[in-house]
Amino acid sequence: MHAIGAPPGITGAGLDETRKKKRQWFEELFNDDYARTMPRLSSAYVEREARFIDESLGCARGATILDLGCGTGAQAVALAQRGLEVIGVDLSLAMLARAADEAADRNQRINFVQGDMRDMSFDEAFDGVVCWGMTFGYF
Repeated sequence: MHAIGAPPGITGAGLDETRKKKRQWFEELFNDDYARTMPRLSSAYVEREARFIDESLGCARGATILDLGCGTGAQAVALAQRGLEVIGVDLSLAMLARAADEAADRNQRINFVQGDMRDMSFDEAFDGVVCWGMTFGYF
């Protein structure tokens, strides 16, 4: 018996595997070409964002912050410069490479991790979490 809409020979679990292998639009879009062509935010603009995030979270210096969908790391680096320990997570390796370069250029040690925010399981591991920009809206 074939699942409705499945190609011949794919049934049950095989259909699920076919769906899992299909990449989502956001997995394709944020590649090296995107990273090269995106506009660079001014330092003043990023600092205003970081100040807002920092004040809104209200965490003490040295607190551990998770930046979900950190992209090129601009906010993560600015938060680290404000005395916060930051871990940045993003799905795109191209964006994470740019983030690591940005952190190195500004002498900040930030742990950037490739991962999908929908598959994370942390239990009280962070003092604050930020998901800046549009990332959360993709889902």
